[in-house]
Amino acid sequence: MKGCPLLYCLGKFLTLLIAKSIFGYQVLNRNNIPRKGPFIIASNHISFYDPPLVGSATHRICHFFAKRELFRNRLFGWVLRRVNAIPVNRKGIDRESINAVVRVLQQGGGVVLFPEGTRSRNGSLMEMKPGVGLIALKSGAPIIPACIRNSEDAPRNRLTGRKVVITFAEPIWPDTFDKIASGKDGYRRVTDEVSRRIMMLKGELKESHLIA
Repeated sequence: MKGCPLLYCLGKFLTLLIAKSIFGYQVLNRNNIPRKGPFIIASNHISFYDPPLVGSATHRICHFFAKRELFRNRLFGWVLRRVNAIPVNRKGIDRESINAVVRVLQQGGGVVLFPEGTRSRNGSLMEMKPGVGLIALKSGAPIIPACIRNSEDAPRNRLTGRKVVITFAEPIWPDTFDKIASGKDGYRRVTDEVSRRIMMLKGELKESHLIA
């Protein structure tokens, strides 16, 4: 089922309205997202608010993975598909879902991924699944590492003086991957680099060890 641009834009409008009026909301380095062509945003994940918040921080329409269980409800599943959510089985590598995302990228679209696969309960970056590396190498799309902060208790941000801050790093361009062969080792190398760059955004690393 194809997405509905009108419903997507309505959801983005409501997300931004709530984020700016209740959560507090700041986006840094949005210009690192390409204005045209495919892109992969790879972000840390600390709250169920993250997908709409990160997606709404971009000037492009995005596609998302959503766990397959959320589609069991017919109405909710219909809405999810209309806002470009793609069902994924989080146990192991879901080839069907990965192929669907690769097709989106090959058609020049954008994808938001949370490579940890689930929310971090303490805010620390967990080990990332290699799917982001697989998707990048199969599609040839640039990866934009992203870091979201202060979304875990967003409705209380105004009371605590905090705000949701989303920061986008510079893209990892496809030519960075030229010497990396497809396969488990290659997928892991790309994923580890994404993880390092997100840790840099979080302030947990002082410098990145670029892919060689």
